[in-house]
Amino acid sequence: MKSDRTAKWLTSRRSTIIVGAVGAYISILSIFAFRNLPYLSDGTFYIAEWPFACFAVVVVLLLVNLYLVSKKRTRPRKILAILSALAVVSVLINAIAFAFGGDGTTSDRSHAAQVASPSRPIPAGPLFMAGAARGEITPSDYLMPMPLLYILKFRWVNDPVYARVLAMSDGTQQYLFITLDMTLVPEAEETLQFIHQQTGIPIRNIFISATHTHGTTPISLIDYTNPADRRKSRKWYEEIKRTLVSTIAKARSNMVPARYGYGEGQSLINVNRDIVVGKKSELGSNFDRPSDKTIRMVRIEDLNGKVISLIVNYAVHSVVMNGSLSGIGTPITGDIAGRTSAKIEGQWGDAVVLWTMAAAGDQNPRFMTQYTGPIKDGEPVRRMLGSAGSAILEYLSDEHVRDILKANAGFEATQTAPEIHTAEATALVDTIDAGKKQPYKLRLLTLGDIAFQGISAEVVTSIGKAVRETSPFQHTILVTAANGYEGYVADDWEYDHQAFEVGDTRVKKGAVQPEFVKGFTGLFGDLTPRVSQVMTSSTSRSR
Repeated sequence: MKSDRTAKWLTSRRSTIIVGAVGAYISILSIFAFRNLPYLSDGTFYIAEWPFACFAVVVVLLLVNLYLVSKKRTRPRKILAILSALAVVSVLINAIAFAFGGDGTTSDRSHAAQVASPSRPIPAGPLFMAGAARGEITPSDYLMPMPLLYILKFRWVNDPVYARVLAMSDGTQQYLFITLDMTLVPEAEETLQFIHQQTGIPIRNIFISATHTHGTTPISLIDYTNPADRRKSRKWYEEIKRTLVSTIAKARSNMVPARYGYGEGQSLINVNRDIVVGKKSELGSNFDRPSDKTIRMVRIEDLNGKVISLIVNYAVHSVVMNGSLSGIGTPITGDIAGRTSAKIEGQWGDAVVLWTMAAAGDQNPRFMTQYTGPIKDGEPVRRMLGSAGSAILEYLSDEHVRDILKANAGFEATQTAPEIHTAEATALVDTIDAGKKQPYKLRLLTLGDIAFQGISAEVVTSIGKAVRETSPFQHTILVTAANGYEGYVADDWEYDHQAFEVGDTRVKKGAVQPEFVKGFTGLFGDLTPRVSQVMTSSTSRSR
């Protein structure tokens, strides 16, 4: 009988209960819509997006609850009235804060490499010129927490992330070399077209890559179903585009006569991540498998010797802080790539350090927050060090910085010839689906006797080596995750051992490398007359 009375009571008051619950949720969401309380801070985002609508909703809730209290003063109604009153105050305060730029979207978070004008006269004729700038692209406060996977979100910032731009000119055209502290170049086609429209620089003259940090929302990789997550991703992308426009403008306005040089060094911070467990490959640390330890660098400086920018290329995933979890949150971070660049920039002042990822498809950091423990019951045990991730990142990036600075001290920037050329192609690779091809973007940018190869994928060590060997240039740098992203490119060994890099790829075993080799061989072939001139002049200079 008691259960029947309870059911009848619930039925008669169902509407009141639902309205009360919704009102309580909206009120609590509004009350805690402050940036320092991340677990309910989606409310901040809604208020920033629709301040008048949110204010109207909570005012209506307040009026409804006050009316109900005037009819019958029950404790639940009093509590709801108090909550809705606090919600009105909270929304009002947040709306005022955002109206005065409190969301950070109007601030200028960039700096440019300020270089002195050369003291010597500028020679007549074609001249190599360069300028650089850096702009912060960390999501604005009101967008936090940023989406990652389901309820796991980026809830705080370990270190800021940046867009870095190097602008160059050969006297007839301008060129852009851009890096983003992101997992991939977001909406690559749209981004390239946007930069072209804003700058007038041809798309083929724009070389853009991501450092592939796993510490940011992977825009365009994950199709978020949550409306707030989807809208936040798009809002952040719009912020990135605005920052790109201002940063590119600063880099271009900062161009001065410059010189450049190439150097190499060694860094031992990476390790092949494909361990063998039985007949299968698992993620771990395999010191016996191939691993390229070479740091490849291009330094650009003004004619007085002040560094404008340093391009760094190295084969490692920026995943040191993978597994650095606190509850259902993880931090935004540029990881090993971003921290390394920022630390060198901090030492050098205005110089901009553009870190690029080489053939790192099978390369992880030597130390990580998430690591593979002993084998148990035929399977590796995964372990995480949680909050220790930040300390590990500082340690490993300090080591990487020392390696880079040591290598940087070992070469000079002496070349001034304005020899810049670009070319592009698409490699169409056979898949296991009859008649279907997987496209990969191939990009070539040459500067004097230096060639930059760009591939829109994560390439493993052996394939990266084969691709670099197609180059007739004296120095060749392979940049992956460039001008787009098409996932991993695995070699035959990884197919045979069902490695992580193979995943759910539809590409046929052994089909990618020949197409990449053919594609770049063709691109270099198209530049043959110019390559011969560059090689000849480079040889004569070296003598």
